[in-house]
Amino acid sequence: MVGPLLDVCSSRLVRYENLPRDTADATYQFLLEDTDTIPERHVFLGNYRRYSCQVVELIVQLNLLDAIKHILGGTENALQHLYDGQPPFSKQNYSKYSMPALRVDAQFTLIEAALKGYIKWKRHYLKDQEQHAAEVERILESWCDNLLQINFEDPLIRKRTLQLLVYLSTSALNNNVGFMMKVLEHILLTWPALEPEHRAFNDAVKDLQGESMIELQRLAAEMSDHLLAVYDQIEERVNEMIASGALDEKRCLAYRSFLFLIIHRSSTLDTQAKVQKLSEFVEPVKALWQGEEVRATVSSYHSFCQVLALDKAQRYIASRKVHELADWGASELDAEGLALQSELENRLKALPLRATKSFLAFSVERLDKSSPAFHASYALWRDGFSNILADLLEYLRFSHATHNPENWVGLPVEMRVVVSRILSDRFWQAGISEGSKDEFYARVTDKKSTVEGLASTIRGSVRFVRETAYAIVYCMSRLDVQFYGFQGLSRPLSTALFADCIWLSTHQQSNLLNLVRYLVDDCPVDHREDFLPDLIASCFQQMDAKIHGEWEMMAHRQMIAADGEAELKEEMKAESILRQVSYTAVMMVADFLDPAKSSRPPPSRLPYPGESFDVRKGDLL
Repeated sequence: MVGPLLDVCSSRLVRYENLPRDTADATYQFLLEDTDTIPERHVFLGNYRRYSCQVVELIVQLNLLDAIKHILGGTENALQHLYDGQPPFSKQNYSKYSMPALRVDAQFTLIEAALKGYIKWKRHYLKDQEQHAAEVERILESWCDNLLQINFEDPLIRKRTLQLLVYLSTSALNNNVGFMMKVLEHILLTWPALEPEHRAFNDAVKDLQGESMIELQRLAAEMSDHLLAVYDQIEERVNEMIASGALDEKRCLAYRSFLFLIIHRSSTLDTQAKVQKLSEFVEPVKALWQGEEVRATVSSYHSFCQVLALDKAQRYIASRKVHELADWGASELDAEGLALQSELENRLKALPLRATKSFLAFSVERLDKSSPAFHASYALWRDGFSNILADLLEYLRFSHATHNPENWVGLPVEMRVVVSRILSDRFWQAGISEGSKDEFYARVTDKKSTVEGLASTIRGSVRFVRETAYAIVYCMSRLDVQFYGFQGLSRPLSTALFADCIWLSTHQQSNLLNLVRYLVDDCPVDHREDFLPDLIASCFQQMDAKIHGEWEMMAHRQMIAADGEAELKEEMKAESILRQVSYTAVMMVADFLDPAKSSRPPPSRLPYPGESFDVRKGDLL
């Protein structure tokens, strides 16, 4: 009975929503008959997967050894026959939602559900059945050793394998240092080269690379004491890799963050020793804020544009008269435009924002403020904190000012109507946008070398500064008195946040409102009288003006018939986003005025480092 039931659960864990519409699979065809819309299908399948996982957890708790053996055996068999009846793997015709990849995801989800069941079993029965636990963990390690020997060609299967191995290492096998070291070595060595000539495959490789860095940091955060025992060897290996010159900026930062986390989360080091070691990572970042380029960037808005090459972008746009081009996506960039695009991307690397966000986030995220690690963070960031914050507010103010067309002095007045088009994010929205999210990404990628692609790069630069500044402000606010006790902070902070926020698109308002809500929620009671009035007053005034203005424009547009289906969909998307932002604003006000609300600040809600501060991460380009 156990085996067939587990097999049914496994078959229902396939992500059917990712199958092509013309799939002949009988289960998929029934699914299409029973659901009318894509959102409805997603909800149904999500619930079904959750229930299936709960069934697996219960079976494992009731029949531990048999269930674990059956699940691992079934997965091993599936991996051995992964491409039976399927076309062989091909980089040229790569699909991220191939049936082999979906099968692996389903089987690994089954194993993860089983591991959750095992953890619950240990909680209740370990004391009386230690031999069973030892047997299960021996079986798991042996199975994982075999998994590590398999060289999957599909980057997304490798990504899913990496996720499972880290989950095993931090849950069922969290006391097995030898296994953890195997997983660590696997992560460090799992870095396939990019192959731009195969676009879909190349995108999957980038996805794997990003996941490798996230899983590395997850391992450090949860297994810090074990890793500290071999820290010297790890540090030597990481330094060799960085010194080789083969790593890009993001990967170097990820590896330094990995070392930082091991020290920071260790429970065996005293605070003084911890701060001394962590300073080796943080002091160079603080020094970046004193560099000539940073000093120039924050000296004036004109200098900000020069450092980010936004002044060059304006001159190029003006010289090409892009406001006269009907279809930006059909207008290829010339050599000067392509060089400008590359320069815009490279200029961001000179800013200290990414490194500051990374180390600050790891200093405060998912930590109790009374923990030794958090006390180390207080000491670590005390010196230089006020200088960084002051400069950060300038970055934030300038990034918002860029959305004001009047500040695009490099464009003739008649051309400034394109500023909103350049800086408005493009995103895919379920149920409204045409085609799938992957098709949307493919269309955007195809236009990389066009005027539309250049506009995307410009908005990406501005968004990077704006969103990273939001995240850093939030991280700084987690340090309580160091932030809220900064004398006279409220007014310059309010100015930076709201002076030009009216020019942000409706969609971009969401993150701003979320940040304000966090700042208000986390404000210590003793500092509310000094900190909150300016911030809340500015927020309410600008929010009211923005939302009312957008609804008035929406009402005016609806009086004019949409010109074609594409324009109608854009109107629907705009109204949907406006409703979401209006809801966010109303709920924020209600939350602020709730008399039953506790005075205690809520726990950290910071996204995992490496993720965007934007909860809609992945939709924006």
